[in-house]
Amino acid sequence: MDNREQFKRGVAMEDVIKAIRLDERLRDLLANALEWIEIDFRTTFAHTHSMLYGAAGYMDCSNFRDPQKHGEVLKKALEVINPQNSRAREAFIEHLMQKYGEVPLWAIVETLPFGNVVHMYGNMHKHDKPLIAKHYTLHSDILGSYIKHILVVRNMCAHHTRLWDKTLYGLRPFAGLPEIK
Repeated sequence: MDNREQFKRGVAMEDVIKAIRLDERLRDLLANALEWIEIDFRTTFAHTHSMLYGAAGYMDCSNFRDPQKHGEVLKKALEVINPQNSRAREAFIEHLMQKYGEVPLWAIVETLPFGNVVHMYGNMHKHDKPLIAKHYTLHSDILGSYIKHILVVRNMCAHHTRLWDKTLYGLRPFAGLPEIK
């Protein structure tokens, strides 16, 4: 068995630098691709939920499974809407609040961290999730798993965390697969 805690003979500093550069390139490529997936998921989630419950339906805890989890995400959404919060202030949010007195979900998902949007999907009623998963031709449980992994990898890319040979949810990618030569 390969001991991952010991240096291997014959490994030069140039090899280490090449591995670091490869990981940087991998992160750049993934971050670019994941950006499009994130935007599409935010849009699909907001559109579907709004069609079911209205533009401000995200405010009502009965439109989600767990009221406590809903409250945690709603707190973050309300921080975005709060005009006193200069860090989260966006001109289009202020405009929507002034003109309509509320901010529709499609605007909220644009300002929330992606993790909050993923949590909102995870907290949807079981019968609502397939409407979003259908857009991706996936089962809702599979989409939930994919989107959680996408969130983790996206955050790793954003924070310049090593990706190559990284363990995600207890599984090392490529573990047990034959080596490609």
